Amino acid sequence: MDKEKNGNWQFDYKIFDQYVQLAIDAGIDKAITIYTPIPWGDRFRYIDEDATGNHITEQVAGYF
Repeated sequence: MDKEKNGNWQFDYKIFDQYVQLAIDAGIDKAITIYTPIPWGDRFRYIDEDATGNHITEQVAGYF
């Protein structure tokens, strides 16, 4: 996940797509449930293109 200089977010769904394909390959093709995209600990890491280009880790508890 990247935060672009203009403030927009860019998301990469490659790992999610692999998860869905794994389920389909295992014969699960009617419904695949994902409960939340927020990782354990309510923290996520992204690249901040606007400030330094460094990785930033944020706590998101209470946002959702």
